[in-house]
Amino acid sequence: MNEKLNEILLNVFLNTFKYKQIMISYKSKSYIKFIMYHTLTVSAAYGRDFKSKKEILNYWNENKDFQNLGINSNNAYVNKKDAKRFKVGFLNVRYKNLMNIAVINVLNDSIK
Repeated sequence: MNEKLNEILLNVFLNTFKYKQIMISYKSKSYIKFIMYHTLTVSAAYGRDFKSKKEILNYWNENKDFQNLGINSNNAYVNKKDAKRFKVGFLNVRYKNLMNIAVINVLNDSIK
């Protein structure tokens, strides 16, 4: 019964959260380590505004700052280097006067 419950809980976890799975072997036993990634909502920093997704991706690849729009962000800024260092998985980028959203996948530097 415990194995079935563990399997159900693991499936719920895997389907709910964004993660990276790493297999670790130690003393002939295999363990799975999950690295959690989080998502930030940001906009262009310093009063700028994006007009297209292409412009956002160019800005991202130039390692320029984005302003964090989170509740407790205190107007913090994040760039490509910071996002990778702090294990951010995705950036929800607000553009066109904050009316549209583009999503940057930090792990592979793509946008959708």
